[in-house]
Amino acid sequence: MKILMVSAECHPYAKVGGLADVVGALPKALAGLGAEVEVLLPFYKAVQEGGWKFTPHPEVPMIHLEPHGSDTFPVFRLAGNDAPFPVSFIGHADYFDRDGIYDDPATGEGWPDQPLRWIFFCRAVNAYLQALGEPPAVVHLHDHHTGLVPAYVVEQGLPVKTLFHIHNLAYQGDYDASFAPFLKLPPAWAYPGQPLEFWGRINFLKAGIHFADRVATVSPTYAREVLEGPEFGMRMEGMLKSKGKAFSGILNGIDAGEWDPSTDPLLPYHYSAGDAANKGRVKETLLQAFGLPSMGDGTALLGMVTRLTDQKGLDIVAAAFEAMMKLPVQLVMLGEGQHKYHDLFAGFQRLHPHAFALRLGFDNRLAHLVEGGADLFLMPSHFEPCGLNQMYSLRYGTVPLVRRTGGLADTVVRVPDKGGKGTGFVFEEKTAEAFLAELRRALGFFSNRPAWRAIMQRGMKADFSWDASAKKFMELYRSML
Repeated sequence: MKILMVSAECHPYAKVGGLADVVGALPKALAGLGAEVEVLLPFYKAVQEGGWKFTPHPEVPMIHLEPHGSDTFPVFRLAGNDAPFPVSFIGHADYFDRDGIYDDPATGEGWPDQPLRWIFFCRAVNAYLQALGEPPAVVHLHDHHTGLVPAYVVEQGLPVKTLFHIHNLAYQGDYDASFAPFLKLPPAWAYPGQPLEFWGRINFLKAGIHFADRVATVSPTYAREVLEGPEFGMRMEGMLKSKGKAFSGILNGIDAGEWDPSTDPLLPYHYSAGDAANKGRVKETLLQAFGLPSMGDGTALLGMVTRLTDQKGLDIVAAAFEAMMKLPVQLVMLGEGQHKYHDLFAGFQRLHPHAFALRLGFDNRLAHLVEGGADLFLMPSHFEPCGLNQMYSLRYGTVPLVRRTGGLADTVVRVPDKGGKGTGFVFEEKTAEAFLAELRRALGFFSNRPAWRAIMQRGMKADFSWDASAKKFMELYRSML
């Protein structure tokens, strides 16, 4: 089965968040089941400067797109053995030869020409499909950046099936209606009540939901939550309900080869569920990397690798911060996002230099080090379609503390007060009080080393590899055909 996977991100070539990890890992698992998978991405500046080698695409070295600027755009293929599956890139000097995938680094805000960038990419994907000698059986599209592709497939009558995979309904590609003429789709489709129109604007996510043959999201619980109302459905619950059985949730997996504490090349020391002695040495390395002093075994090291946004519960952490600093804990935080949180947590770091360290930006080595060296991993998300870090944490014996929502509810089993089972700590209400209460409960177990080691081992033995989920995607592809 030939699958074309289209995305704005794919690890390790272009990454902002978990979308890149999914698109980097799922094709490998599908290939293991006999599928022939190619990934198609924009040719970002960071990709061009990443040290990889490229050749003109063997089938489609150029695509033609009229009218759109120069009309002709290059397509490149990753050369040699740099990828375990074919990865191709669509070039556009004006739209992709810049720093930052979604946001202008100078402002922290989205690029002003964002809708034109994704309109071009979707139109280019359509042109690419038409230029291929043998089109794929299924085009697997990720998030709103690709949401217009099913509309072009329908409008052109292309002989492919489309799966639209939603990783987060909060990001919809919702733009002013003045951009509608640039779509080069039937103008009537953007009229009120029609597939492209959403509350007087145009919406790429709505287009993907409407025109795709199937729609999937990233966990069973999130698939149920988004149908219940606007809190999780983001005003798309009606559209998703209209898909009926053509909408489903399949839990994301993790790349068990990359995320393995017994072999991880980004960890200074290795350990396993059977012998976790070296985890303490990784913790010391993590403290040194963030410039924090060692406070002994009685102090729990909390870790966060996250976008600094409201969705991720940074407001909950901020409200609880001073109370948290009175507990026997230290906290390391890696990520970037809303500038209000950059400033707020930088202030906390100045107030508590021995207990809290913030590192703005993304560093893959540090991300692995946080997963390996922390005792507890915090994910107090307002909503979390799936989440990957809690699964990485479980595999690394770093016990997750999460809010019960979306994929966090599907993957973390709450440890009861008497212990004996469970893999992590879970709270319900979106409040600092609920978060602190569960943190204090977790610290009670942390002070009991045998009980804590048992929690760690249960999590490390859980299987969240892509194998099971890839089989479900193969079943979904077959049902579409």
